[in-house]
Amino acid sequence: MLEVSYDALDDHGGRSALFEIRNNMLESQALHRLLVFSVVAAAFLVRIISIWSGYPLVVHPDEHNIVEAAWNIARSGDLNPHLFDYPAFFIYVQALLYTAVATLERIVSATSMADWPDVRFYIYSRALNVVISTATIFVVYEIGKRLFNPWVGLLAMCFIGASHLHMANSIIVSVDSSVALWSSLSAFMAVLIYTRGERLRFSLAGGAFAGLAVGSKYTAFLAVLPMIVAHLAGGAQKRRISRNLLYGLIAVPAVFFATSPYIVLDFQAFSDAMSFVRGAYSVSHPGADALASTSYLVYLKGLAAESYGMAPSALALAGMAVLFATERWKAVMLSSFAFALFLFVGSYRVYYLRNITAMIPVLSLFSAYALYVVLDRCREKLSIVLRPQRLAAAIGALGTVLIILSVYGQASACVHEAYRSTLPDTRWISLNWVRDHIPAGARIGRNFYGPPIEAYSDAYEISFLSLWGNDPRRPQKLADLPTLEYLILSSDDYDRFVNHPGEYPNEHALYQSFFHKNELLKEFVPDAKTLSGPTIKIYKTGR
Repeated sequence: MLEVSYDALDDHGGRSALFEIRNNMLESQALHRLLVFSVVAAAFLVRIISIWSGYPLVVHPDEHNIVEAAWNIARSGDLNPHLFDYPAFFIYVQALLYTAVATLERIVSATSMADWPDVRFYIYSRALNVVISTATIFVVYEIGKRLFNPWVGLLAMCFIGASHLHMANSIIVSVDSSVALWSSLSAFMAVLIYTRGERLRFSLAGGAFAGLAVGSKYTAFLAVLPMIVAHLAGGAQKRRISRNLLYGLIAVPAVFFATSPYIVLDFQAFSDAMSFVRGAYSVSHPGADALASTSYLVYLKGLAAESYGMAPSALALAGMAVLFATERWKAVMLSSFAFALFLFVGSYRVYYLRNITAMIPVLSLFSAYALYVVLDRCREKLSIVLRPQRLAAAIGALGTVLIILSVYGQASACVHEAYRSTLPDTRWISLNWVRDHIPAGARIGRNFYGPPIEAYSDAYEISFLSLWGNDPRRPQKLADLPTLEYLILSSDDYDRFVNHPGEYPNEHALYQSFFHKNELLKEFVPDAKTLSGPTIKIYKTGR
C-alpha cells in the first residue's frame, strides 16, 4: 500500500490536494449511503402503506390458510400446524409474532388474542412480510456490492424495489417473499465463498438459509445450488466436493426438518397434502391455465408484461449474456437457483406468477450489471473529452436517467397499487349496501370473491357458488340455482370466463345469458380513484 508522509507535502500543494481527494471520497461514500438508504426507505414505505388493502375485510384468497394455522398454534400451543400445503417454518414465524405481540399487549393493556378482530392477525403478518421483503432488497445490494461493486448493488436495489411482482407478494401473507429472502441469503453466502474463499461458517450458513427457504415453500428445494457452484468455482482445478460443502449440504435437510418436524411426525397428513397439491397443479384451473402443457411462455410473458417489466427483463437477458461470456462462474452461480425454479414450476400447466417471486432478486442483479456495463462504456468514451469531475457528474446524470426510464413503469405500478390499497374496497361497500337494501331472510348466492356477508350478518341465507365451470368436482352451476332470490357476482370470478370466450365457450354463454335475463339492482365498479377491488354486481333473479 502506498504510504504518504504529510511532512513531505507542501502545506499549499500536496497536502491540500490530498485533503481534497479524501474529502471527495468521503462525500462520494456519504452520497452512496444516502442513495442506498433512500431506495430502501422508498421501497419500505410503498409496501407498508399497502398492507391495509381491503380493510376491514380480508380479501386475498390465499392468506387465511397460513394465518389460521399460525393462530391455532399460538392459541392452543399445539405445534402441529395441521396444514401441509406449505412447510411449517413460515407458519411458526407467524405464530411467534402473534404470541410476542399478545404478550406485550397483555402486559400493557391486559388484552389477549381472543379480543383481536380477525383482520388484525393479517395486518401483523403483512407488516412482517414487508420487513422480510425490505431485508431482501438490502441483501441484493450486498450481493451486487461483493460480487461486482457498490454501484451494481445500488442499481439492483432499484430493480427489485420497483418490481411489481416482488411488491405484490410483500404486502400479503405469502410464503414467496420468505423464499426470496432466505434463498438470497443463501446466495449471499455463496458469493462470500466465491470472493473470500471456503469457510465453514459460510457453508453452514448457506445450507441453513437454503433449509429455511425450503422450510418456507417446498419448491425452494434447489436453493442450495449457488453454494454448490461457488464451491466448485473455488476448487475448479480439483473438481471435488470439499468437507465444508458436505457440511453445508447436510445443513439443508437438517434445518428443513427441524423447522417442519411434523412432516415426519404426521407423515400421513403430509402425504395427503402433497397428493392434493400435485393434483391441483395437474388439472385445469380456470384463469390460471396455460394453453400448452407447460407454462414457461406464460411465466416469461408475465415477467415482461406486468411482474418485472419489459425494459428490466431485456436488461436482465443482456446482463446474463454478457456475464456468461466474460465471467461464467459468476453467471452460473447467480442464475442456478432461479433457472432451476423456473424449470420446475413451468413444467406444470397451471401457473401462478407468485411462484417465481424468488427469481426477482437474481433478475435484478443481472439487470443492474447490464446497466452498469452500459454506463462504464459511456464513461470510457466520455473520459476522452471530459475532465474527471465533469465526467463523474455526466455519468451520474446519465445513470439516473437510465434507471428512471428502466423502472418507471414498474415503480408507477407499485405506487398505484399502494394508492389503491388506501381506497374503500367494493366488497365492503357492497356488503353494507346489501344490509341496507335487501330484506332480512332473503336467500342470497355469492361466489368466492364476493363480499363475505355471512361474517357480518346472520340475517340472510347464504349459498356459496363455484366458478360455474364444467369441473365435475364442482357440481354447482348457475343454471342449477333456481331457489335463490339474489345473486352477488364478482369480476374476480366471472372475468376469467367472460373475457375468454374461446377458451371457455360454455361458461361464457352461461354468464351472458344470466346477465341478460336477470335484473341488475346495483353495480360497484372500481375506478382506482374512489374505489378499489373487483366489480361487484348484485342481481335479483327472475325465478
